[in-house]
Amino acid sequence: MNIPFRRMAMLYTIRREVNKKRKRQARLAANMSELSDADRQLILQIRERTRLCNRNNVTRTMAYYDYYRRHPEIHWAFLGHMVSRNGGWNMTDLKGELLSRLLSESEQNDFFQFLERGNWLIFQDVYPQCLLYEESLRKKTNLFYLLPCFGVSVFMEAIWDQFWKTGDRALLAIGMIINEQNYLEKRAIQNPHYQKTVLHTLEFKLQDLLRLNQILFPCYQEGSEELYLVGQTLQHFASLHERIRLGKRLYALLFGRSDVLQGALRWAEANPHTGSRKDYWPHLFHDVKVSIPGIPYLKRTANGRLRPGARRKSSSRSWRKPRSASARRPTYLPSMIFASWLGTYLDLICVKQKLYSFPVRPFPELFEIHIGFTLLVLPLVTAFCLALLQRMRRWQRGFAILLFGIIAAYAEQFSEAMGWFVHSSDWRHIYSFFGYVLFMGLVWKFHRRFS
Repeated sequence: MNIPFRRMAMLYTIRREVNKKRKRQARLAANMSELSDADRQLILQIRERTRLCNRNNVTRTMAYYDYYRRHPEIHWAFLGHMVSRNGGWNMTDLKGELLSRLLSESEQNDFFQFLERGNWLIFQDVYPQCLLYEESLRKKTNLFYLLPCFGVSVFMEAIWDQFWKTGDRALLAIGMIINEQNYLEKRAIQNPHYQKTVLHTLEFKLQDLLRLNQILFPCYQEGSEELYLVGQTLQHFASLHERIRLGKRLYALLFGRSDVLQGALRWAEANPHTGSRKDYWPHLFHDVKVSIPGIPYLKRTANGRLRPGARRKSSSRSWRKPRSASARRPTYLPSMIFASWLGTYLDLICVKQKLYSFPVRPFPELFEIHIGFTLLVLPLVTAFCLALLQRMRRWQRGFAILLFGIIAAYAEQFSEAMGWFVHSSDWRHIYSFFGYVLFMGLVWKFHRRFS
């Protein structure tokens, strides 16, 4: 293989940069205190934007496309968009009329979890890189030294640095293909759970053997809206080398011919991703399942067309898509229990010290404190507040915790006026304000650590 001298020199530079950056990356990722406030704020913003777009296959796929429209020099964004469409179609197929008859409910869920996890992993690694490049353009300065804060490899830091200097779009695209497949290899392909439930199953091996794993790119003919398909077949999916080779072939297919690229762009613009194969073959697929359970499946197509009187096949997104492990909603139960325990303990101490009392309380002969408040009201209010704090930025959370202290102090005054709560003569409500602020701060720290 003949490699141009300029490209060989560039590869040597990248290798040298990777070795140089490796030590600095580990130090920076472990110690964010070295960063400026502006850098830390940018990191939080990028993480939040990534989280919002990484909800499901549809949001990811459209995020890739929107990004490519803003930055067409990032070829991988459109390649990722088209491949992610295929991932969505494969997920939907699992509940279609064919695979749902071949796979058990448990098998369908295992295959879906595998596809969803891979789709999620790639997005959470690549999208922060893209957003950091966008911010670098806006500020007209190289910000790729922040990539370690997102867990991005030193290899990609060197690739982005080189792209920033040379603008070599193909080098960046190939680098991203190699990096994302290595990222997927370590976290999904080599995962013992997925190897047992998916990769080593007979169904998966048969799919590989029969060459059923197709990556399709729908395109419009030049000057018309007549559709045609181009694509590649993936064999030996478990092989890192084969997946990288496929990625390179798909990149060459999509960006090597202007008619294919323009046709795919026109089709993508006209057909937003829904996850259903109806997006490209509406004459064959329907996004509503119309078959009757228990009725044997009858062949409906011949030569790529529906038979006379036959109904379209189902390709519906109507089933629940479980989140990846790192994307699940946080659980509030441990924090609610902690808040209840902490509130109960503090109330017992304060009542014992005669700082306040509860004239109206359940089971007064057994308890000196209001257990209805500490066991029910306080945990529920805490969960509500934590849910709000979870959606805020750092400075907003600080303000919200102060506001919580103010509201809690006024709520105590109202309870006192109603006769539910009595303070000692030495008590000041400002104590309540600081106490609730400290309480909420501790609960928030606990929630961040254990949720």
